[in-house]
Amino acid sequence: MPDRAAIYREQPELYDKLISCEDYENNLIPALQSICRLEGAHVIEFGAGTGKCTAKLLPYVQSIIATEIQPAMAEVARRKLELLPQRNWQMMVADMRNVSLADSSADIALAGWCICFIATHEEDWKAALQQALTEMERVIRPGGFIMILETMGTGQTEPNPPTQRFAEYFEYLKEQGFQSKNIRTDYKFESEEEMHRLLKFFFDQNMLDSGNQLSPTVYPECTAMFWKQREKCPD
Repeated sequence: MPDRAAIYREQPELYDKLISCEDYENNLIPALQSICRLEGAHVIEFGAGTGKCTAKLLPYVQSIIATEIQPAMAEVARRKLELLPQRNWQMMVADMRNVSLADSSADIALAGWCICFIATHEEDWKAALQQALTEMERVIRPGGFIMILETMGTGQTEPNPPTQRFAEYFEYLKEQGFQSKNIRTDYKFESEEEMHRLLKFFFDQNMLDSGNQLSPTVYPECTAMFWKQREKCPD
């Protein structure tokens, strides 16, 4: 199994190259819009990584504060976002369990493909996960949304949690009142050589051997979307 933590520290540019190939059919934004209003929204992003979701959201939302615990990843995101025409973003280095931002300051708290790292690596994972969820709820306004995106199977055309711990994590979210749905966010690469090189760099070989290549340059990905709306204040 590749050392993901080392990749995030030492090879963030190559990681960004991989994830930039995901969701080539642009299914993510319409799926988010079907759940909550993006136009005019103030967003706090947890675990923003190299800014994939940040860049996708910028044309739609009022503002984004993107947080990321790994400085190398945050720097790649910063450089990428500076090339875009939008200036409605901030980038900060912070642990998703303590972002040090004001209470009730956002309409959406978004975490894409990152909380799973807590759920699958922390010994007392439920307590650590609850810290992150509590922090996400703290920063959203009444009526705001917590949105969590996670893999539901790389190389798979039908959603299926990649490990037992993922299944337990997803069940825990449902127990906490999260709703969910699944979408496809398939990868498309410039060439078959690039596809094999980038997938092998990040994913376990056993998983790749069982995957379903759709074409010489397209590799399937199922994504789970979990959301929960903070209770509105009574009139």
